[in-house]
Amino acid sequence: MSSQSDSEQGLSFGFRVDRVCDSFEDAILEGQAPAIEDVLGEFSDEERPKALRELLKVDVEYRQAKGEEIDADGLLERFARYPEVVAAVLLDVLGPDWNDHFDTLNSNKPALETTTGIENGPGQASLESGKRFDKYTLIREIA
Repeated sequence: MSSQSDSEQGLSFGFRVDRVCDSFEDAILEGQAPAIEDVLGEFSDEERPKALRELLKVDVEYRQAKGEEIDADGLLERFARYPEVVAAVLLDVLGPDWNDHFDTLNSNKPALETTTGIENGPGQASLESGKRFDKYTLIREIA
């Protein structure tokens, strides 16, 4: 159940996500550290992946501009229901080397490659290299 007021329910998704992203960006510019999770409740289950994409893009762009390290592992953990959204934002914002932001110290985690294939840790079978699903490329198996 979302926390939308009756007046907000009639507004288009695009207008609402723009308004929320603007408020989110304003909070960042004021030195606050807003949590994306707190804002996602304003959207229905169907709208959340698209809203997450827009909010995460703002968050990652500002963190990158401030020189902060992008914690891709942390983002995937925080938004475990939407790994494809996280991957798409990282690819859009950080470019093809986005997987460099994953924790490389844990050898049990798969090394990710955006288009050339997937290498798994010791004892794990390899996945099909670069398998595509519509506009997405498989980057790793999650379960």
